[in-house]
Amino acid sequence: KETCFICGTFFKEMALAPSILNEYNADEATIASAGKGEKKKYWSDSDTGYLEDDTSRIALVVAGGVKVAAAGGNSREAEGKKLLVEDGDTPMPDANGGPILGGFDINRLMTGIVMAAKGRSNDAGEFEVEDICFAGVAHQDPFPTPTEEKYLLFASGLQHGGGGASLAMASELLLDYLCNPGRGDAPRESIAGIVLAGNSVVRPEEIAFSQHKKGGILEHSANEKVQELDSQALQELDRYLSLMAATLPVILLPGEKDPASFSLPQQPLNRYLFPNASPLTSLHRVSNPAKFTVDGVTVLGSAGQNVENLRWVSDCGGTSACDLLANILEWRHLAPTAPSTLASYPYADDDPLVMLSAPHIFFAGNQDRFESRVMNSNGSKILLLSIPKFKDTNEVVLVSLKTLK
Repeated sequence: KETCFICGTFFKEMALAPSILNEYNADEATIASAGKGEKKKYWSDSDTGYLEDDTSRIALVVAGGVKVAAAGGNSREAEGKKLLVEDGDTPMPDANGGPILGGFDINRLMTGIVMAAKGRSNDAGEFEVEDICFAGVAHQDPFPTPTEEKYLLFASGLQHGGGGASLAMASELLLDYLCNPGRGDAPRESIAGIVLAGNSVVRPEEIAFSQHKKGGILEHSANEKVQELDSQALQELDRYLSLMAATLPVILLPGEKDPASFSLPQQPLNRYLFPNASPLTSLHRVSNPAKFTVDGVTVLGSAGQNVENLRWVSDCGGTSACDLLANILEWRHLAPTAPSTLASYPYADDDPLVMLSAPHIFFAGNQDRFESRVMNSNGSKILLLSIPKFKDTNEVVLVSLKTLK
């Protein structure tokens, strides 16, 4: 019962989490009502938290005067909605003004986080937590000193093949801006590259289902429509990429709706999907998540599945994407909820989603709105970017590689 420290992987037992047995026993009405745009929620007030390793686990309970330790030894003490922050620490407020991790609240933690806890065991065999600590932001390579102003353009959710005439016009205006010199705030000559952060084509099943559904089941004619729409969307994206990559380097990430592998890390889109664009050396098909360097600036990001999944499994649905990105940096794992509630490829030894170093730019695609924030932690300065869905906002993001603005 003496005060001690334990470390391991946090596990949250969630009664609402998807289960293959529950899905098997679900009635047809439940299946038919699934996937209608409802926000997924896997957490509840009855969830139980544990800290475990490969030998055992222990239940975690709240002790009085809980503090949350930030990387580097700073600590935050939760007092209702107030947050005391020491110099050099970075607060992470939620939508209500309180801290995401301003106290040991199981509803705001996720399965997969590696953490340490300070406290003592009680008579019930539980561990009463007084303080918790995460790995903190990893080491960052020095920021380059560019001699000229260069920009990186981010876009996500182009969804070719869907959205109607308005989306098609917006996409063509973007292409016209990129392919014609001297247009816009940043001349084309100063754009070092374009990042397309996933969901570049519409999922044809969504259109076919809305047009041909009968009793919640796709008719045979709808299955034929899926193949037709899929081919049309890919041909349109191929034309778009060939024109764009003929002018500027393009970095293409797959997304949830794209014809790529389902599990993270998603593999690059197959080159044979783009017969016109693939021969261009300026088209770079990368994985999701992806890490790359542009003019010495390290960029890391994803198509957004990892950020969205955090909202499903914790009480942070209204939290901004930048705040969730800041938490991911503190945890040093790109997708801590994988494979629990987010599909990921199983690795026996090395986990490619572990963050061994911090980037200069950290982004998430396919978000509801644009956000940006500079995070300073452990001597690292990182630009956090929430890239909005182009389909809904018709917005792209230009970032200066010289000033990170």
